[in-house]
Amino acid sequence: MSLFLVRECGAGSAPCTPIFIAAAAAGAGAGGSLWATDLGINNSGDEALTTKFQMLPRGADNTDVPFSDEFIIEPNTNANFIDVWKHFTGGDGAGAINVCVSDPAAAGVITRTYNTSDAGTFGQTIVGMRGAAPAKIGAGEKARLGYLFENDTYRTNIGFMNAGATEITIMAEFFDMEGNSLGTKRTTLAPYSNTQWNRAFTRTPINADDITAGFVDVWTNTVDGAFLTYASIVDNGTGDPTTIWPF
Repeated sequence: MSLFLVRECGAGSAPCTPIFIAAAAAGAGAGGSLWATDLGINNSGDEALTTKFQMLPRGADNTDVPFSDEFIIEPNTNANFIDVWKHFTGGDGAGAINVCVSDPAAAGVITRTYNTSDAGTFGQTIVGMRGAAPAKIGAGEKARLGYLFENDTYRTNIGFMNAGATEITIMAEFFDMEGNSLGTKRTTLAPYSNTQWNRAFTRTPINADDITAGFVDVWTNTVDGAFLTYASIVDNGTGDPTTIWPF
């Protein structure tokens, strides 16, 4: 891990505001891909920013995941964390990240998750989400992930993160480009848990493998529930990913 203009100050209990990164990874993926995530934090404020991390594995109840030690980011500087998942967990894996900061108005959090190949890296950006961010979907709201593909050239992965402290059930209805419903799939997530459906259109009960420009509607009926979602379209030949945010 590389850190620039950051002071590590040990374990602490200072109050902080969560900024969620919905997906991060370290290790091998489909088609011979090899993934890593780098994370940057910019402090645009006039005072030092305190931050600490929770690494939130996929499929787990992450209620009591411990925080990392605290780091201090000096005013008007940027911090760079290389291969952040592997550094903080000590191994390969995937999940979400809680970047908990002392001043969310001053903190800009962004990641680059990338596949490494002989020709270099192919990456996608996933930004930190907090509060009423567009990617945070509440009970009774419906959002759409559009322009999705599943065929010999591209595959689509769809991810969800529970942004709350209680269990949530998330619904997803799949459509082809003409708007024909292909079926509905659901997932139930424990507090602060997350999941990713790799090659989402091929999963039961959708079972589709020739999709061009399809889309997926997502929502929850869980009272007081809230979640983050994204799609990742990956080139099957190069492993080059593109992030799709809901609208």
